[in-house]
Amino acid sequence: MNLRVSFPREANVEVLPDDKALAKLSVVLALHGMGESGAVFARRLAPVIARNDRAWLIPDGPLPFERRRDRTIGHAWYLFTGDQDALRLSMLESAKYLDAVLAKVPAHKKTALIGFSQGGYLAGVYGALRPERVSHVCCAGGRIKHEFFPAAGTNAPRYLQLHGAKDESVLADHAMSAVEATKQKGYDVASRVFADAGHELTPEMMDAFMEWLKA
Repeated sequence: MNLRVSFPREANVEVLPDDKALAKLSVVLALHGMGESGAVFARRLAPVIARNDRAWLIPDGPLPFERRRDRTIGHAWYLFTGDQDALRLSMLESAKYLDAVLAKVPAHKKTALIGFSQGGYLAGVYGALRPERVSHVCCAGGRIKHEFFPAAGTNAPRYLQLHGAKDESVLADHAMSAVEATKQKGYDVASRVFADAGHELTPEMMDAFMEWLKA
């Protein structure tokens, strides 16, 4: 027989510049790439965070694992073996985790999301599932997983796809095809491809994201 047990685990969430900013400023929830951590992602985003015009929530992914190559702990957002049904279930579990993270934000405030790579996949799905909490979603270096989206309602978040033309992990053509498919479901989706970028979140991409939020 199989035995199922619940095993809740606390995870680290970087809150920048401080907790009080969550009530005073617009909030961005930022999801790191596969194998990273919230602390590492926060250092990468430091130049944007230093502008002090928004509050940032940057959590660790809920699934820790050992990175033997550099003797650190990495984090994943979901499990993927090629089974789409299992992927959907794993993303739904991670959505509950993000619900707990956003519990730190006043309920009347909508949040913007940006996710890189694996974080971008989950950010897209989470925004579609929680339109009452999310206003904008940026998928950078990932693909908008439109297959898991409901049809867009009147309060659906806006989407932005940012991608490197030289990305060999997630091909730009695949990401752009997903943009068109997401539009077919009724979502407002903008996109931009950066000619000199690979599988990365560059300062130019972050500037594009921040300008898009302001617009």
